[in-house]
Amino acid sequence: MTSIPKQWENWCRDQRLKVHGKRYRKKRYDWLYLKGRGHYWRVNCYGMLQRGDTYADFDRWALCEVAELPMPSTRSQFREAVRVLLNAKRNCQ
Repeated sequence: MTSIPKQWENWCRDQRLKVHGKRYRKKRYDWLYLKGRGHYWRVNCYGMLQRGDTYADFDRWALCEVAELPMPSTRSQFREAVRVLLNAKRNCQ
């Protein structure tokens, strides 16, 4: 399983991302699948932060146009990663 930083929940809340899907007794790995800012997000098994399709276009991860970056290790890197991934979608349209 991918190791996420201890502050991950705070970083996600800071960027308006929340848990998506089933919760498992409030475990840390609940925070691997996220929803927010108009898109679905996840951390895959290779340690990559991925941004999926918009809410309207999303069916499942296998059919998504995915943008990804390596897992950030600081809050500022996380903020930058979210910004870059959101801009990547705008540049493709």
